[in-house]
Order: sequence, then structure tokens, then C-alpha cells
Amino acid sequence: MAILSTDFQNEIINETINTKRKYFMTDNDDGTVSFTDNTSYTQVGTEYGAEEIIEEREQINQHTNVIGSDEFNPESSYSAGDYFIYNNKLCKALSAISAGAALSLGSNYQVTSIKDELSGLNGNNAGAHNSIYRGKNLGNAVTDAQWQAISSGTFIDLYIGDYWVIGGVNWRIAAFDYYYNCGDTNFTKHHVVIVPDTVLYTHMMNDTDITTGAYVGSKMYTEGLEQAKTIISNAFGSSHVLSHRIYLSNATSNGKASAGAWADSTVDLMCEHMVYGSGIFSPVSDGSTVPNNHRVEKSQLPLFAHNPRMIVIRSTWWLRDVISSAYFAYVHNAG
Repeated sequence: MAILSTDFQNEIINETINTKRKYFMTDNDDGTVSFTDNTSYTQVGTEYGAEEIIEEREQINQHTNVIGSDEFNPESSYSAGDYFIYNNKLCKALSAISAGAALSLGSNYQVTSIKDELSGLNGNNAGAHNSIYRGKNLGNAVTDAQWQAISSGTFIDLYIGDYWVIGGVNWRIAAFDYYYNCGDTNFTKHHVVIVPDTVLYTHMMNDTDITTGAYVGSKMYTEGLEQAKTIISNAFGSSHVLSHRIYLSNATSNGKASAGAWADSTVDLMCEHMVYGSGIFSPVSDGSTVPNNHRVEKSQLPLFAHNPRMIVIRSTWWLRDVISSAYFAYVHNAG
């Protein structure tokens, strides 16, 4: 279907020069005269003629044919779930309607809408909402209705990529119920995982290039996250920042994480699995040694799966994985 122009505009006479249209009259050799517009305009009008009229009517006819093909036909049979137009309304068959049968509202058909039918395809639960990226600005504060949608696990009108702008930061929804049922203590509160679009501040992992003590033993973990926790508590309210249990590395050997323990978590650095969907530099099985991954995060956050450009923010940012005796993992500013 063609896209018709909508940028038509009227002619506007320049009334500081002329209040009426002005024309030159030219005598022709055959005794006739011709007129030439000599009016001054502040805005020139758009030409509109037979070509535009024909184009519009072709579109109208095409649209009419499409609608007409879906009109209820009493001589046709319909199966339950079929759609048709009746009395200029979209209708859905509730049961089989044989040819010649009378329509009975509420019995063998119902009036519906495209919006209602599409909403029925998208359930109000974490699985459905993790599957859709929208990226809508949700305002500068979480509303009571949004808190209710989160705590109930329906997540109504919240989707991956949606964000709140609070304190000059875009706080973006990265996942729904990502940690549900995880932890040595079962975590059963419905929740959203939020990540900022940009780095909040800069901080070192350790004073020198070492990974001794792994993530839990790092200066970032013991001191550096406190500022982030304060920023996030101020943005969302401390009562809304949920504590849950995750498994964190706390020792290293030969440049690898060698031990871990369960810990309470509210705000933490992400790991490679959350960003990329798997370990990039983290150790993997070599056929004889099966390493401990020291994490409960088992999959990529839907935000980064749906929109990978959100990973690369033109700033380098830390991850918590130990990748050598000197370095923790990080996302480079160039990707």
C-alpha cells in the first residue's frame, strides 16, 4: 500500500505588497489573451490535480476491497476463533458458525478489538515481558501502579528497555524475575533488574593490578560499591531495593577464581554471563578440570540480548569475573 503525501499547503498572499491577486494580460497573435499570475506570496501553495485525486481514490478502493473481503458472509461457515467484520465492528467467532446460521452476540460471537486480541497473545508475566523490547521513557519516578505491577509479577505496561530518568540517569529495565528461585535461600519475590545507561562514577578494582581475594576481596566490593548503593537507594527508595543471595568468588589460584561463598546482594557488578550470555575470558572445562563458575547468573540479560548496542556505551566498565592474576574482566569502550 502506497504512502500518500500529507504535506499540502495553501497559498498565502503577501498582504504588505498586494491584498488581491494580480495578473499580467498578454495579447496573443490569434486575438486571444493569456494571463500570468504576478501576485506576491508569503507561502506558495502545493499543486493538486487529477494525478493526486486518482492516487487517493485508488487507495480508497483498495482499502474498501480489503475491508469488504472480511465482512460477515451468511453463506459462509466460520470456525471458532475466526474473525469477521459485522456492523462495522471486528468480531470473533466463539464457536463454529455454519452457513445460514443466525449470529447471536455472546453466544456464537463476540465484539473484540485488535488491541484486545494482541494483549491476549502477551501474557502478564515475566516470560512474556522478557520477550519484548520497547525502550519507553517511564517518567522521573516509579509510580504506585508500577510498583504494584512489579510486586505482583504481572509487570503490566513494563517491558525490556523501558527506563526511568532519575537524578540525570537513565535507569533501564534489563530483566524480569531474573533471580527468581535462585540462591541458597530461595528468592521468591517478583522483581526487575535495573542497569544504568552510563557509568555512575569511576573506581578501581584494587589499588594495584591484582586479583587476590577475587571479587569479594577486592577494593571495589569492600568500598567501591557503597556510592552506587547510596545513589540507587536515593533513586528508588531503600525499601524497594531487594536483597537476594548470590554466589561470589572470594579466592584465586593461578590467576583463576578458586573458591566462593554465598552472599547477600542488593547492588553488584555484573558478570560476563549477564552481559554476553557466556564466559568470554572466564575459565572453562579443559576436559579434565571442571571449574566452578562462582555465580548464579546463568544467562544473558534480555536487555543485552534484544539490544546489543546497550553493551557498548563508549565508556569502559568493570565486570566482576577474575580473568588473570592481574585483571578482572571489563567491557571496553570500543566494544
